[in-house]
Amino acid sequence: MVFLLASCKDKTETPTQDVEPISEKSVTEETVKIVNIPTDSSELTDMLNAAVNYVDKYCYKYKKSLKCDASVDSLGSLSAASNAAEAFASVFGEKDITADYDYNADKKLFANNFIKDTFKEEEISSITAEQDGDTVVITAKLNDESNPTDEKGVLYRLGGDYVNAEAVTASLGEFKSSASSVSISADSISIIARISTEDSSLKSMTVNYTERFNLSGVTLVKLSGGAVSGSAKTVVEYTNFG
Repeated sequence: MVFLLASCKDKTETPTQDVEPISEKSVTEETVKIVNIPTDSSELTDMLNAAVNYVDKYCYKYKKSLKCDASVDSLGSLSAASNAAEAFASVFGEKDITADYDYNADKKLFANNFIKDTFKEEEISSITAEQDGDTVVITAKLNDESNPTDEKGVLYRLGGDYVNAEAVTASLGEFKSSASSVSISADSISIIARISTEDSSLKSMTVNYTERFNLSGVTLVKLSGGAVSGSAKTVVEYTNFG
């Protein structure tokens, strides 16, 4: 098993804002060349976790591109409202955002917008790795999740961009609307990490997942529609590590 020990070289930490550091970063010239790719799921999980930890330990910058495409499957009698589909797509988290994060500018934002913590082998349904030129590509498929919540589930640890029941309820309130119950599930959750074979540095990481929403007892302004269902597919790209 090869752990990621390479640094983002020739950087010094000079904070531009008075923000308490999340952690001290290491600075080392040591690099590790990946010669053999493990096949054991436990070793591959360690390799994935090392790729996540690489950013926390060594990197000061990254770019995050987030695209969430939401669709409404059923609106019930609310389909009579001309803006209902757009309103619920917004509630389900539809967005398209690209931002650069700088550890020296805002350490909290840097940490909160990247993958949090490590993953356990039992949380992963399958994990594989293959070499693509000078890159090792790790693909991990994670278990489905029901009613995700902050700090307790996988979606929270994948960058904090998912939508939970509390967020749906709050968004409905902004439209002067409500639902008696909100149920959310997530599937097709995956991580693809691309790691340099030359120095084991993380080159890029892609996160995918689909959330499915089911609302009952829905009222949109003064219209009552009973049930609303829909889904939102999210793709997050992490690049430009430095």
